[in-house]
Amino acid sequence: MIRTLACLLSFSLLIPDCSMLQAQETSPAAKSVSRASKVADVALQQGQLLGRVVDSDGNLQQDKKIELVQSGKTLQSTQTNQEGAFALGELSPGVYQLRCENRTSVVRVWDARVACPAARPAVLLVVGDTLRSQCYDSMDYAILATSVVGVGLGIAALIDDGGQVIVSP
Repeated sequence: MIRTLACLLSFSLLIPDCSMLQAQETSPAAKSVSRASKVADVALQQGQLLGRVVDSDGNLQQDKKIELVQSGKTLQSTQTNQEGAFALGELSPGVYQLRCENRTSVVRVWDARVACPAARPAVLLVVGDTLRSQCYDSMDYAILATSVVGVGLGIAALIDDGGQVIVSP
């Protein structure tokens, strides 16, 4: 009975804590919105929205389709040139989405004469997979170490032939 209980307790330590699991199921639309949560301020240059497309390594991306979307409706589309640059013309100031491959970016377009100080002359779009890592704090490592010790003690209790229960000091 004690061995069975020790075994069950040992295996329960292997079940990850929910706070350590940060993956969430989301729909593709929700992923698109979360990626687009940061708004870039861009000043029109002679009535055009200028931009450049690069991959996650900074390499210029040519022949990438760019779509300008507002309220779910595609207003314009274009392709990047050999230098990864694109231009969308005849725009009014406002908030738009720029789509390129699997990425969506939100831009707030300003007239150059009244643009906010943070407005850039062009937008930079990064496409492709981006590697993101997650750092854990020391408490996470302490929980992991405690789990490993608990599993070890549980296994030792199961192997013990003397019928005695091993107790942690």
